[in-house]
Formats: sequence, C-alpha cells, structure tokens
Amino acid sequence: MPISAKAMQLVCLGAFALPNVEFAKQALENTAAVVLAQKEYRVTTLEENSDFIMVYTDCDRVFTTDQDGAIRHIVLKDENGKELVTKNTNDYNSQYGLHAQAVEAFYHYIYGKYTLELMQIIAAISLAVVLSMICFLINKKYNALMAAVFFITFAFSPYITIFAKNLYWLEFLWFIPVLIGLFCAVYTENKVAKGLSCIAMFFAVLVKSLCGYEYLSTILIAAMSFLAIDMVYAFYKKEKEKVWNVFKITVVLSIAALAGFFVAIIIHGFALGDGNIFEGMLKVYETAGAKNLAGGSGAITMPEHYVVALRDPISMMIEGYFNLSANIVYGISGNWFGIISMLPAVFILYDHEIKERTDIKMVTMYLVFLMATLSWLILAEGHSVIHGFLNSVLWYFGFVQICLYMIIDRVIKFLKGKDIPS
Repeated sequence: MPISAKAMQLVCLGAFALPNVEFAKQALENTAAVVLAQKEYRVTTLEENSDFIMVYTDCDRVFTTDQDGAIRHIVLKDENGKELVTKNTNDYNSQYGLHAQAVEAFYHYIYGKYTLELMQIIAAISLAVVLSMICFLINKKYNALMAAVFFITFAFSPYITIFAKNLYWLEFLWFIPVLIGLFCAVYTENKVAKGLSCIAMFFAVLVKSLCGYEYLSTILIAAMSFLAIDMVYAFYKKEKEKVWNVFKITVVLSIAALAGFFVAIIIHGFALGDGNIFEGMLKVYETAGAKNLAGGSGAITMPEHYVVALRDPISMMIEGYFNLSANIVYGISGNWFGIISMLPAVFILYDHEIKERTDIKMVTMYLVFLMATLSWLILAEGHSVIHGFLNSVLWYFGFVQICLYMIIDRVIKFLKGKDIPS
C-alpha cells in the first residue's frame, strides 16, 4: 500500500512506494535516481500493481523518516540528473500509521542483515498463534469437526497465507477482536473473563484502527458473532435469562470496541490537525472515510474502468466476489465458491420446508458470517470495487468455514444415516 502518514517504513530493503496514479507513472517512467535527505540512490527496479508502484533502489537498508525524511520531500531525477516534477507526492494520511512507527522502531533498535525477515516471521507467528487459539476455542464451544474445518481453512487458504508476513496489513490484528469475542462467548458465566474481554477488546480495536481502518465493520461483526449466535439460540429455546445475560455482555463488549475505534479517530485527528482535533477529524473523514465509504473514491485518482464500475448496481460488485480468483483452499478452485456458498442455503430451505425442522444455530451462523463479509463490501463500496483480490479475504472471517462445515457435516450424517438436530 502507499506510504504511511507517520513513517516511510515499508516492507523491503532500499524500497519505497508511490500510489499507482497517472502522475507517478509518468514521473517514474523516466526516473533513474531518487534523492532522499540530500542522498542520491540509483533506481534498480520498478514493480507496479493496481494499488501502488514499488521503487527499488541500490540502498542496502530500509528507508526511515528519521534518516531519509518524509516521502513528500523526495526528488526524482532522470538519466541526465534533471529533476522530475513530483509536487503531488505526499504522505498517506488515510491512517495514523502505528504499525509503520512500530516497524521503524524495531528496525532502529534491532538493526541487522535479517531484521526484515525477523519482523515478517514475528508477524506470521503472531497470526498462527491467534488463529490456533480461535480453533481451540471453537473446539471447546462447538465440536472438533468445526474446529478442524476452521484450522484447515486458515492453514491452506491462499487468501489467509498471502497476508501472513505482510508488515503493512499485520493480519493477526484482524483476528484478535474475533478471538476476544469468541473467548467471551465461551466464558459468559465468568465475570473476570467478561471484564478482561471488554478491556482487551478496547485495546485490540484501538490498535487495529491506528494501523488502518480497513475491514473494520467485518472485524467487529465477526467479533460479536458468537455472542449473537448464542443470543438467537437462547431466544429460540425461550431461555429468557440467558438471552438477557448474553445481550448485556454483547452490548458492553460492543461499546468497548466502538470506544477503541473512536479513540483511534481522535488520536488520528489530533495528528492530522496539528493539535486541532476537530479539524483533524474532518481530514480523517476526507481521506479515510470519503475514500472507502459507499461510492466514494476520496482523493485517489482512479482508472476509468473503476469509475465506470462504481456506477454499476452494487449487486454486480457483490456478484463478482462470489467468483474467487484464487483457490478457496489449496486444491479447491475458487470457481466452486458460488456453489459452496449456496449449498448451505439449499440445506436450510430443504430442512425447513421438507423436514419441517431447523438447526437454528447453523442458520444463525450462516447468516451472521455472511452479513459480516457483506458489511464491508457494501459500506466501503469504493474500496471493494478497487481491491477485488484483497477484499476476498473477508469471506474467511467465518463464512467460508461455516459453509464447508455445513457441507461436510451433512455428508457425514448422510453416510452414517443420521438426521439433523432440531
């Protein structure tokens, strides 16, 4: 992604990124060298994708704001040493950039040949630990088959593994709120566990938001999903006291999550407004909010085909997300995702209309996790139109896993001659 607001720290030695917009393309086409903090570096390679252009140089270290200054002060030169126009280059203000500061600090204090690889390993291990804990708690709350499906999906999905060591996304931060919500759902009768969950949720959402607002609606709904499932099931069973108890902790946990988000907005606004919080918060909306909210593209200049796509009905955009470009898990083509996602709905309708019984827990899981994914795709339509491949990971906040589980569980019960639970 583009440069962070607070640091020019990226994920490669001797490299930085510019947004993939027309002025950057034109300038970089003729760039032979770059000047940062009055030091000149030769450009060795340019690597372009739909979001940004990575510029690799002959510098043998990671660029930092302390040593190299802000990205807006970069100077591009051609082969003859003539300066190229870069007046539109600026900091990436759509997020506070806490992760960039953390990576820069890590690199500053633990400098070495393999510092970058060490940071990436830490990020990947952190994700593995968080996802393993989620699978452990699912086994404790539900059953071993569901836990196994979650584990295998997490471990063998290219959409999960591709982000694992990425120092921009820090994927483990996405799933910590989900882990906390699940932990709270497992230990709803434990007052200490509920109190710790609320405190942890506040800080988890605060840190995630300071590292970027991407996918927050999906993350927060997924975090509350297991409690919501318990509440619906208790209501279905007419367990009024349990409904009330789960409802209370869901509300408190949601307030803690929203508080973390709003504190992050205030911190970000304070930084952007140079001490003027309200002016800064307006800038947060103009950069992060207007860019991502439905139909918005913010200050980013988008290619014409994205502009055209934003004029299409939102249903067309969502339909595209049901055809994954990569495997669902290794060995299962993404072309099957539409069928796999619809089969549980067929099972639900068949059970309700023909068998006249409903597994309310599975129905609720299917709908809640579907809603979690669709929330970001719809609310952040501008982001969803541009980042089709990246945003497909949102299906893995529970929806893919529950679809696979319902199919596998149905096959096992059929082979054993068992009926579904009522």
